[in-house]
Amino acid sequence: LPSYYISLGEVCLATNNLKQAESYFIKITTLPNVNKWSLAGANHYLYLINKKQHKYQQALLYKEKSDSLLNIYNQGIKNTELLKIQQQFKAEKLQIEKELSEQQKKNQLFIGIIILLSVTVLSIIIYLKYKVQVSKNEQLVKDISELQLFIEKKNIEKVAQVTQLFKEQFKTINMFCDSFFAYNNLPH
Repeated sequence: LPSYYISLGEVCLATNNLKQAESYFIKITTLPNVNKWSLAGANHYLYLINKKQHKYQQALLYKEKSDSLLNIYNQGIKNTELLKIQQQFKAEKLQIEKELSEQQKKNQLFIGIIILLSVTVLSIIIYLKYKVQVSKNEQLVKDISELQLFIEKKNIEKVAQVTQLFKEQFKTINMFCDSFFAYNNLPH
């Protein structure tokens, strides 16, 4: 609605119908809930009309009102822009914090995986070393058992040889004794 009255006032002003233009612009200042931009525009036009009518004191009041409303409007825009920038900054900050948190979680997961892999590799290495040692120990036990069997076999062979030698010696002694007794039993 204010833009309708401004358009009508501008047409009247262009046709030099100052009284009618002034009534449209004053009407805007009496409307409820008019934005600061429209009020500043209406007061500026009232300033121009009063200046043309050589009512400089009234023109100055409208000029001050216009400038004041324009400053309020501009300050509101600046505040709105500042608020938007602050909100954008907060949103970007939250996004960066979220990304940082996600990156930290990824890093922790990565470190956890590295630790898990390290423990797994170490466990495999320890297990393989254990298996090699067990295999060496089993081979050593087997070699010792074979050596003991070999030694027992050699001992048995030696005992058998010694026994055979004793048997032969015993036979020889026996034969000698038999010959001796037979010779002693002969008449002399």
